[in-house]
Amino acid sequence: MAVQSATAIDVLSYATLTLKGHTSKPVTITLTNGLDRPTVSLARVTGDFDVRLSRKPVLSHLDPTHVTTIVFEGSSGETTLALERFLLERMSTTSVARRTKGFWVWDYHAAVAHPETLIQDCRRAGVTRILVQMPHKDDPPTVWSAYAALLKRATQSGVEIFALDGYPEAIYEPAPLMEKISRLRALLPEGHLAGLQLDIEPYLLSQFSDPQDYSLYLHVIDKIKAALGDRARLSIVMPFWFSAKTAHNRPLDFEVMDRVDEVALMSYRTDVDDLQDITEHTLRYGDAVSIPVWLAVETRALPIDRQVTLIREPRQDMANAYLDRVGRRLVFTSPPPEQKEGFRVAHQITVRPERLTFAGKRRHDVQAAINSMFGFPHTSLAGVLIHDMPGYFSLAE
Repeated sequence: MAVQSATAIDVLSYATLTLKGHTSKPVTITLTNGLDRPTVSLARVTGDFDVRLSRKPVLSHLDPTHVTTIVFEGSSGETTLALERFLLERMSTTSVARRTKGFWVWDYHAAVAHPETLIQDCRRAGVTRILVQMPHKDDPPTVWSAYAALLKRATQSGVEIFALDGYPEAIYEPAPLMEKISRLRALLPEGHLAGLQLDIEPYLLSQFSDPQDYSLYLHVIDKIKAALGDRARLSIVMPFWFSAKTAHNRPLDFEVMDRVDEVALMSYRTDVDDLQDITEHTLRYGDAVSIPVWLAVETRALPIDRQVTLIREPRQDMANAYLDRVGRRLVFTSPPPEQKEGFRVAHQITVRPERLTFAGKRRHDVQAAINSMFGFPHTSLAGVLIHDMPGYFSLAE
């Protein structure tokens, strides 16, 4: 017997499920995201039962924000089931750990040339973590040695430092990235690499296939995590909209978080309410599985972002856009008679840069936003990363 809810049940914020009732024969209780989806077995009961079930199996195998069906599967023959209680109990709140700030640093040449300046700038901004781009694979040994020395020096000074790397093509060709990680580990004594953060962003590639290639993306994360083992933490940078993508029948952000030690969300918004809305999904899952989540703010200047969704339109009189393949451009007007490939604009939006970045504002504005973010009621919120150090210090105080 399957009991299907008219609307999906979000069990992510609940710790346990209590079931009480009676069954004439053994019955297996399972949950699923739909009758055609995989199921997760919770318990097998018989006779009078009053069981309190953990939601952990649901977290790792289903989308816990979209449970639609509870299945009671009996043995052969007629089975009588009376369900007296179906109760979801919320998670108990725990104390919130201290939250900190961090900087992304891309200019590793300047960082290794002036490590003391880097450390002093961190202290001046109240920053306790930095993530510094790894050297290029073709850089000479002196640069790599200086980078390793920077990691040691920052750690000695009390600043937590992560190596930072990644590129979109890594999902198809991860070998160069793996070689760089191995080279860095060889330069550092055991235990001296606090962590590695990867910023891969494969969806930027023109050949990326959504959603099929997300499996390759997850495979590369698995491969790098296995290579690191327990010798360093693995952090992944991901966009907030991964919550709207799926992989293996679950939200993509959940699939990433199940594989790593922490994540950093590119949550670039200047309005804190907007930022909270777009990060809530990931933060709630972080609370449930105890995975730290870093949020992020942007301080560098950005262009106006125009987003357009096109639908192929075979009727020329209905098309209002076409591809000029000779000029390699998209033209927003009715296609000429000789143009056989027309499109219709289904949706378009313009995102102003002031909605995304603090460029042109003051450091005080950035800190005020971060202070508000520190008040988010989530145990998983580890801190806020600032993109990036030069952008922040270019702002007026």
